Amino acid sequence: VRLVVYAIPQATPAEAEHPTDYVWEEHIRLRGYSLLTPNPASGDIVQLTLFWEALAPIERRYKVFTHLVDGRGNIVGQRDSEPAGGSRPTDTWQPGEIIADNYGLLIPAGTPPGEHTLRIGWYGADDGQRLTVSAGEQALGDSVDLAQIALRSPEAPPPVAALDMEREQQARWGSVQLIGHSLRRLGLEHEPALSFRPGEGTRLVL
Repeated sequence: VRLVVYAIPQATPAEAEHPTDYVWEEHIRLRGYSLLTPNPASGDIVQLTLFWEALAPIERRYKVFTHLVDGRGNIVGQRDSEPAGGSRPTDTWQPGEIIADNYGLLIPAGTPPGEHTLRIGWYGADDGQRLTVSAGEQALGDSVDLAQIALRSPEAPPPVAALDMEREQQARWGSVQLIGHSLRRLGLEHEPALSFRPGEGTRLVL
């Protein structure tokens, strides 16, 4: 049994609030995006709409990754999906068609405030290989930094039950107390593992 929480925008934007012209390998263009939560707090869901255009027939299925990255390069929010929640895979797109693609990135409760970067890109659904992106004649690598988001502190501290804490502990250093931690596989936090393989990334939260 899995319980899923998601946010529904009050109104889905009909057109891009911020026009762009990024192209992935000459067949997928990002015409723009709209950010419905420009000033979120920890515990909120960042709501994002991406507007894609198919420039040519696409034979393969690709996934979009959306990351919210803090100033140290850590991914604090992530969502990977085929477009439109999987209902519009890229091999069904028609040239010239515009696809409005909604995403919600949950910012874990307790995430420190500060400047964060909203980063997106594409990768193959079958092999995980990222696609390269360009803006005009300028190559940008395999991702695009769309916007800077100033994450603020919530109005009230989150309750302990909202912290998704895996194991409770009691340790104290002066005025600082450790109440617990979570240790899970990086990118697969919803699938806790009791053991890890060599070379596998992990995410430790104190």
